[in-house]
Amino acid sequence: MKERFWLKPVAILLGILAWFYVNILSTTPITREYKVKIAYLNKDDSKNYKVIPEAPEVKIRVKGPRGVFIQTKVEDNTFASVDLINCHGGKLTLPVNVIFPSTSNLQLVSKEPAQLVINAIKMATKNINVHVNVIGNVPEGYLCAEPSVSPSFLSVTAPKDVIDTIKECRIDLYLEDVKRSLSEYRQAHIIYQNGTIETDLNGKLITVENNNVKLDLAVREGYPEKTVAVRPDLINKPPEGRMLESCVITPDKITITGSAKLLDKIATLTLEPFDLGTIKKSTSKLLQVVLPKGISAVNTDKVTLNINYTDVLITKTIPNLPLEVTHDEEQLVEYDVSTYSVVLEGLIDDINAIKPNEMKNIIYVKGLTSGTHMIPLEIPYGFSERVMVKSIIPASISVTIRQLEKVVDNNNVPTEEVKEIEIISSGPVIITDQIKNNVDLKILSSDSVELDIIENPNEGAIPSSFTDKIINNE
Repeated sequence: MKERFWLKPVAILLGILAWFYVNILSTTPITREYKVKIAYLNKDDSKNYKVIPEAPEVKIRVKGPRGVFIQTKVEDNTFASVDLINCHGGKLTLPVNVIFPSTSNLQLVSKEPAQLVINAIKMATKNINVHVNVIGNVPEGYLCAEPSVSPSFLSVTAPKDVIDTIKECRIDLYLEDVKRSLSEYRQAHIIYQNGTIETDLNGKLITVENNNVKLDLAVREGYPEKTVAVRPDLINKPPEGRMLESCVITPDKITITGSAKLLDKIATLTLEPFDLGTIKKSTSKLLQVVLPKGISAVNTDKVTLNINYTDVLITKTIPNLPLEVTHDEEQLVEYDVSTYSVVLEGLIDDINAIKPNEMKNIIYVKGLTSGTHMIPLEIPYGFSERVMVKSIIPASISVTIRQLEKVVDNNNVPTEEVKEIEIISSGPVIITDQIKNNVDLKILSSDSVELDIIENPNEGAIPSSFTDKIINNE
């Protein structure tokens, strides 16, 4: 074995020489297949087109000496391209060009595809606002400020017909378990106008530049606050003659604090009830705001209610006004009513200023003949010019008049006409026998107490004061 040891190096050397001859010196051609990336030539970036497919490849079959394939990395030294010089948007079919190094002695056997179908899409770039979509509330007993983001907008590139349908870039923030402040980076999602969310942009024609948004949220212990409007609780109607012109609350809003769940249910608050019927003129009053249980006011729970009235015309009837009939001494007058009423229209203050006892209506019947007369009632004096008398009730009264006759002759008593004599006196009355025997006497004092009759020894002598009181009752 020792004698043949030299055969091993000889065998190795012969093997190397054989490999070198076959792979390097041999000119026998062989065929290989490669995939080569296609480059777009003469692309006009000013037109802002995006060419689809973005990174196309061509499969080529190449023929050449074996040594060339060993010495050269063909796929890296082969250049495939598509010329876009005549591209103006839309779909096009363009030839694929393949070029080898001039010293490689390689031949192109085939290429697939020989022609490339491209789609040049018009693109647009727009700054889209970043919005934080807050979901839920922090736990009870914690408060959080409004979240902030940086940057506040992102540069989005998409097909022109797509870019106009994008509403915002949104980051969802869930607060249910957040008890500490946050400061972190998040990616925003594309939100379309119809509410669709674009969460994965892979394979899409949409690109977002630097989509790495910093989100900051401050959280602390405490209870939330809310500012709500205050409205009045008015009961009953304004007094007669007044109309509510305005009702103003100052301030019209207050800030309250409490559980977030309770605050979410409160849209407005109400004042304690206020009775309009209790005030007769415009006024201002400090009232309590009614707060639900578990809610408290931050600054004050009292506001000022300003009530403004305006005067309106009213119609009012004033009853039982005095009525008086003035007549001659020879007239006996009877009438069916002793009072009257007026229906007035005016402002309440002017009507209330009228004194009923000064509104006596005097009817004059002097000179009227015996009988029944309908006397119209006239508007009395004393009414304000701002008050109008709409009607008088009754409009007229019935007055019956009888004529009286005096006894003028002491010795000639009209016995055929006088049947009854009513004497009203403040003391004893002296009469003659002639009067006594021919008439029925009824003697009353001025306070309707019957008096004694004293016969006059001087027959026929009737005092003048007596004759003045004789009444002829038919």
